[in-house]
Amino acid sequence: MKHSSVTKLFRYRSWKDIDELNRELDLMKRQRVWCTTPDKLNDPFDFKLPIITNLNPDERKRLYQKSAIAIGRSRPQRRRAAKRFAETGDDQMYLELVEDMQNRVNRTRVCCFASDAVNQLMWSYYANSHEGMCIEFQRHSANNLGNDEVTRKVDYIKEKNLKLIDMMSSEPGVLYELDQAKQVLEHTFFHKSEVWEHEQEFRFLAGDDGNEIPSPGEIIGVTFGLRMGERDRRHVATVLGKNFDYWEAIEDSESFEIKRRWIEHEEIAGKVV
Repeated sequence: MKHSSVTKLFRYRSWKDIDELNRELDLMKRQRVWCTTPDKLNDPFDFKLPIITNLNPDERKRLYQKSAIAIGRSRPQRRRAAKRFAETGDDQMYLELVEDMQNRVNRTRVCCFASDAVNQLMWSYYANSHEGMCIEFQRHSANNLGNDEVTRKVDYIKEKNLKLIDMMSSEPGVLYELDQAKQVLEHTFFHKSEVWEHEQEFRFLAGDDGNEIPSPGEIIGVTFGLRMGERDRRHVATVLGKNFDYWEAIEDSESFEIKRRWIEHEEIAGKVV
């Protein structure tokens, strides 16, 4: 498991009304999460496939054959299409392939996690200016949050697209021996602009079987935001019960940092009979 020192991941949450909060709490009690599709993410550049052009005929043929494998076309179809693609020099066929793959990417469900619960910007962006809460997940090698095949830390880069030289072998005219489509998809899933680097995001890919899925890591606790009201705190603790850890965000008296304080369940919900 890469980044083995990261044993907890977090999701900052907000809600519009009590019904929305209750749906979130119901998911937590059942150890489930709600994943989203790329078009619902707040970064319009997320999950956009890079377009690769300026290829010679041999490179174009290899590119089309390898990419067509990823979208399940039969071998005769790939051979005929690759021949036409290489001979005509018309990028339209390639763009249609990219569109087909992009449509498949767009059906992927994703869950986004932060690596700490005291990020001021994250509280402001995703937890309604500190009025929301932050859900805590366990990460280890025996669950999917510790499975590097489906959960990875996002890499932050300057360039939007892959460069052709990054995808080719050192032998002229020969594309990477690694599966090119897989490389393109991995780059698409786990790279973002460096302007988002402060988020230190981990990303779990959930496939396309639905939005609600079993949690990829055990849900173990919740942190209340600095501005989260007492009524909402009491409601959360009452609904979730004693099987979760409870924390509250507090201001550090000597800096602009946020810290966490562990609190007893009864301190929030009142003594349970």
